[in-house]
Amino acid sequence: MSDFTAIAEACGLIIGRIEYNRWVRTPTADKPRKKNGAYKHLGDCAFIINHATMSRTVIWHPDKNDPLVKIDRQAVADRRRAASDMLRADQERAALKARQIVDGAVLGPHPYLAAKGFPEMHGLVSGENLIVPMMFGGKLCGCQIIAPDGGKKFLKGQRSGGASFTIGSKGGDWWCEGYATGLSVHKALTALRMPGKVHVCFSAHNMAAIARTGVVVADRDESGAGEAAAIKTGLPYYLPEIGDFNDEMKRIGLFRASQQLRRFLLDAPVAG
Repeated sequence: MSDFTAIAEACGLIIGRIEYNRWVRTPTADKPRKKNGAYKHLGDCAFIINHATMSRTVIWHPDKNDPLVKIDRQAVADRRRAASDMLRADQERAALKARQIVDGAVLGPHPYLAAKGFPEMHGLVSGENLIVPMMFGGKLCGCQIIAPDGGKKFLKGQRSGGASFTIGSKGGDWWCEGYATGLSVHKALTALRMPGKVHVCFSAHNMAAIARTGVVVADRDESGAGEAAAIKTGLPYYLPEIGDFNDEMKRIGLFRASQQLRRFLLDAPVAG
């Protein structure tokens, strides 16, 4: 398929007027009120990513079999190399910025934690924001920044694909999308006196890409993306009746939520 717009829309991006030679943020079909999509169109090739559902960019170029299209393959290779170098430089700058933010943050309460059912919990706070470190390959690669009203964003240029934040250091692996979900799963496991390493993956797509052993706690969302990602992992997965596990814990309480998780484990032995 040689049409850039068709490829971008297949990735979920909503494309208006095409702009060239710079990264352009766009809304996406799954989150039309936010700009989770991005592309950089260089004329004879383009880079496309949906940050909510993809962990790496898609590279588009015209159909090589199209007789009306002439491709300067050396120019394409040079541009790809330059774009790769630029991406790496952006990731290094973002990692350095994340280190500065994390090192300057202090432990304290935060409105987001209180709203999610953890009023006594302290997290990393920088200014008015809650900071969730993101790790890749054992190194800090970025962070999720959570505003008091729950708005979330990542550092510009950071690596998000393959990144995670782990709660707990012993026990089996548990995988989920959001930070509040991870805190809730860890709290339920603690109530069950069951050690576990809970990996916050920050998106369904990323969770599907990195979860390999253990159990997935999926989100039940209208799009079905959470369950689809859980199925893709091939691991046993728990799906709340409504929303995510944090929603469930707030709705029915810690005891009932943890007992439902216990009953699920009795029926679904952990893989790996």
